[in-house]
Amino acid sequence: MKNTIIVAHSPGGLGNILVQLAHITAFCMEYEKTLYAPAFTRVSNFFENDGGVRARIYPPKLDKKHQNIPLGKYLKGFSRKLSRETGTSDKTVATSFGSILGIINIKGMEDTIDLETLEFKEFAESHRFTVLSGWRFRAPNLVIKHADAIRKVFTIQQKYEVEATQLIKPAKDLNRTLVGIHIRRGDYQGNEFFWSLENYISLMQSIKDLVENPVFVVCSNEDIYDQIPKSLDCLFPKGSAIIDLLCMSKCNLIAAPPSTFSGWASFIQKVPRYKIISLENPPTLDQFTIDSELDGHCVSPVLVKIKDIM
Repeated sequence: MKNTIIVAHSPGGLGNILVQLAHITAFCMEYEKTLYAPAFTRVSNFFENDGGVRARIYPPKLDKKHQNIPLGKYLKGFSRKLSRETGTSDKTVATSFGSILGIINIKGMEDTIDLETLEFKEFAESHRFTVLSGWRFRAPNLVIKHADAIRKVFTIQQKYEVEATQLIKPAKDLNRTLVGIHIRRGDYQGNEFFWSLENYISLMQSIKDLVENPVFVVCSNEDIYDQIPKSLDCLFPKGSAIIDLLCMSKCNLIAAPPSTFSGWASFIQKVPRYKIISLENPPTLDQFTIDSELDGHCVSPVLVKIKDIM
């Protein structure tokens, strides 16, 4: 087995993990690399492909010749230990240990490694194992190319699909326009995209004038539901993160501040999303777009070249 990618660490919650892995999976699909992701085990119980004891993401099924690979059951512990050791650096670094092991650790949430460069491809192909740790590994064009295959790899378990479908069924049966609203405030406190509840209510009122016969599917990790006016016809899933995500993905439109959570909901069912980045003007329909690149731009904030961090 050659040229195996191991994702040792992904910062953040469900949305961050899925977006990071989608980009790395796209690279592995394009160049036929094997992908293991111990980081995925934090959320793998939600998915049909849970990765198994080896946390294997791609290709999703093991054939007989790979049953006794040397990583085996020790992969998870090995990767975590390696992630802790490489993650202590105060800067983004790439390290090579001959032809056996290469490590890239991204520090913080701004530095970006572009997986679509020849430089990264050569780095991965020059090591039997390449360990990746950190956030912004990006391959937006490959995500677009392999989007359907990525959706299949990260298929959510049917029991969650059924629960989410039942929650929104009454509105679907009435042919209402479902608009997912992600009220994200708690962990956005002090963030430039932190909006008051009144701001969200005002946005919903604007959308009510924009689309025909809307029902708002409101998802939040705060108990704010009684504070939303009855004049805004709402459904409140009040479920787990995976149920909230699925309910949003089954809407006709989504409105939310920039986040990987609502971005993934937009991606998996191709739902147009309005990213709330300013409250100066009400949204227009052409501002609702599908997140096909999954937060994938590779020009900002800081694009890092591997040769500069070796």
